Amino acid sequence: MAGPGYSLDPDEQVVRHIYHHWIDLAVTASMAAVMIIAAVALTYVYARFVDKFPSYITSGFVMFAVVVFLALAGLILVTGNFIYRRNYLLLTNKHLIQVEQHGLFHSEVDQVSLGRVQDVAGKQPGLLATALGFGTITIQSAGEQRQFVFVRTPDPQGLADYILEKHEDFLKAHPGQGGE
Repeated sequence: MAGPGYSLDPDEQVVRHIYHHWIDLAVTASMAAVMIIAAVALTYVYARFVDKFPSYITSGFVMFAVVVFLALAGLILVTGNFIYRRNYLLLTNKHLIQVEQHGLFHSEVDQVSLGRVQDVAGKQPGLLATALGFGTITIQSAGEQRQFVFVRTPDPQGLADYILEKHEDFLKAHPGQGGE
């Protein structure tokens, strides 16, 4: 199996695929909803008060504006979903792979061996994060590699515990390959 910027070893198996919390999609859907509401409101106001509009604002102009609003709403939804689906952690039986999509044309892939994982912490800062069950997970590895920080993760403490459990399983299966 391969993804954008990484490939798995022949004997490597995906254990868990972790996306950001659904709140990321809610923000995108809200922005698209505002555009749709604007299109509906413009249509209603123009139909109700057509005689109050200046003569240069024709029904063709209004329909063009409505189509633009609806097209922007669709573009926001498609782009938001694309970026959401391209931001994830992939936990395999050998590695932890973080794929970050920063925009339509910029992505980063970081990978660390489970044997090099030193510390995993899950935090839920704030009322909204606690109420909706999301937070930040930070994974520290041995050596020069940077920390993995994955924000808006569902159940960050449960995921941190799960990654540490898989780290222990890896060390038992591959003695002497720890990064400490």
